[in-house]
Amino acid sequence: IQPILVFLTYIHIQDEPLTAAKAFTTVALFNIMRFPFAFLPMGFLQFIQSRISIIRLANYLDLPELKDSVVNGTHPEAESDEEKEVGSIVMKNCAFGWRDPDAVNESDAPKKNDQEGETIEPASI
Repeated sequence: IQPILVFLTYIHIQDEPLTAAKAFTTVALFNIMRFPFAFLPMGFLQFIQSRISIIRLANYLDLPELKDSVVNGTHPEAESDEEKEVGSIVMKNCAFGWRDPDAVNESDAPKKNDQEGETIEPASI
């Protein structure tokens, strides 16, 4: 469609006639440009995603150091030999969880039956 529009514009604007050489050259140039223009939106999207990633990494790397949370050597409250190992991570009385905004509420979740027909409650984290 673009070559046809270009030819119509050329005919209406220019005083000289459209020759076969100009027409074939124009069609060849449009064929050469078709491939890069097909990938232009995808390349633009990749550029935007890369820019967002770089901004997020820069924000993370600009955060202050957490020196108060890091203890060099053994943990002061370490009890067992495994906990006293240098470089270990000690966690006591911890609770971890993840709340998925798209997840179904536990009370609304469908209950499943096992092979014996007993009801299995959904697992909670």
